[in-house]
Amino acid sequence: MISDVIGGRGRKSRSLPPVALICAWAVLLMLPEIIAGPIYVESGGYNLVWGEQIAALMRQGEFYPRWLPESWDGFGSPSFYFYAPLYFLTLGLVSLSGVKLVAALSITSLFFLGLSGLTMRAWLAGFASPRVALIGALAYMAAPYHLHDIYARAALAEASAFAMVPLVALAMRRVAARQSYGVSLLALGYALLLLAHLPVALLATVILIPAYAGFLLISEDAGRRGLAGRLLIGGVVGLGLSAVFLWPALALQPYISVDKLFGPFFQPQNWLFLTGRFGLFGAELFERTLGGAALAAGCAVVAVMAWRAAGDRKPVKFWAGYIFICVMLMTGLVPFFWELPGIRQVQFPWRIFPLVEFAMISLLVMTGLQFPRLVRFFAAQLLAIGMLFYLYMSGALVGQAFSNGAQMRAYYVHRKYDAPEYLPPGYPLGVDEYGRPASYMIDLPKMPLAVIGQGRVLEARDFPDGAMEVLVTAEAPTELVARRFFFPHWRLMELERTSAATSLTYHRGPQGLVRWQVPEGVHQYRLERGWAPFEQAGLVISAISCLLLLLVSRIDRAGKNRILHG
Repeated sequence: MISDVIGGRGRKSRSLPPVALICAWAVLLMLPEIIAGPIYVESGGYNLVWGEQIAALMRQGEFYPRWLPESWDGFGSPSFYFYAPLYFLTLGLVSLSGVKLVAALSITSLFFLGLSGLTMRAWLAGFASPRVALIGALAYMAAPYHLHDIYARAALAEASAFAMVPLVALAMRRVAARQSYGVSLLALGYALLLLAHLPVALLATVILIPAYAGFLLISEDAGRRGLAGRLLIGGVVGLGLSAVFLWPALALQPYISVDKLFGPFFQPQNWLFLTGRFGLFGAELFERTLGGAALAAGCAVVAVMAWRAAGDRKPVKFWAGYIFICVMLMTGLVPFFWELPGIRQVQFPWRIFPLVEFAMISLLVMTGLQFPRLVRFFAAQLLAIGMLFYLYMSGALVGQAFSNGAQMRAYYVHRKYDAPEYLPPGYPLGVDEYGRPASYMIDLPKMPLAVIGQGRVLEARDFPDGAMEVLVTAEAPTELVARRFFFPHWRLMELERTSAATSLTYHRGPQGLVRWQVPEGVHQYRLERGWAPFEQAGLVISAISCLLLLLVSRIDRAGKNRILHG
């Protein structure tokens, strides 16, 4: 019996371990996608284009592919210099087993969904019985916005962050309790959160982590300085571990059209539930916020009632207050928050929901739903409206995937559309009436692999990783234009008859294409990928941080350092 595992006293031989139940629940929740296939709206097309290329490049031996050579019909895209890689690197590992792309997408989503249940159960086990912790973990996996990320928005990287939020909170609690490997787990969990999804990680860094750290420090009777030091060490090491992605992602933004992400459609103020242009009282796109607003309202009601019934239970008051503040941020009643540097890049206020649903499940487990009947009914109605709305949207899109998924897959894979924000700066982008760049409205240059001004291209070869070789004859000094978008990782060489190579300079021309000068005569060139600025530095910082993590783990386990163990 299941109850034997999650709290009963039945015979152990008849029980299923909680891990098996979480895995089975993950399969059940993913069953619509397993049957119908992934959806291809919102980020769904990118998942196909990115996943296919990441899998192919990893099969060729690249550990961390960043440049996607087939995107934009072969012009290429630096997508994974900027996009958090955890989900797609995991997908690449799954694909190494020979699994087809569509199945690999479902398996990877299934993995992170199950992982979210395991990390949530571990977090809840700190203040609940094994049975209640398991139930809370199952509820967290089926939380409305969690499934909405998978089934309506195809925001699979954001969905993977659900698994890391409980891990970070669990690690912080272990640090406060001076338990072994607390600091190490915090560093690892924070790094994984940054590698999973940057906007959710940023919100957690600004809201969840400092709030919970403050609560732990206030709850500490003595040794607050030591606790603050341990938390800081874990956070800094985690930041260093993620530098291989984070440093290039932040430093190389002048080389892409990142400004296109800040049009009206992507401004957080326009999506605030009560005051936004696309909010409940807006004239446009309000239906997109209806379910989220109902879900937020239900969370707020539960939070207020939990606070009133908390008595002297400080953790209940903390999480209730935290939820209420998060809801206020989403409504627009604290408008200045979304003007803060970095926060405006989050784009959508509802991206707080992974942090809210984590806190809500924690609060419900702590209180045991001990609210007056009328309040429980009212909150349940609001939560149900939000859940049903999300499930309706998700179900409609799954039905769409089931009916014409094969055609949509073929369309995206053939076109190789990528995210417009990763095009070279200044590239002409078509936008819709909301200021949102649309991939299908972007015109690409019609040209062969290489074009030379005064001369002829004798031979041009393309390589799977995006490199190219071209043999040309120039009648006079002229310019050669390559069918590659400019990015500062390119390495240009002239190949001599002795097979030696001479490094040359290149530049970005109109339409963001790679160009270089060609002297008179016959010349053979090779354009290949090298290191982009800050890429090696980020790798070195992450390598050093790995060594620090090993050192911290050793000290953390042995308990021989006053900084780590007070």
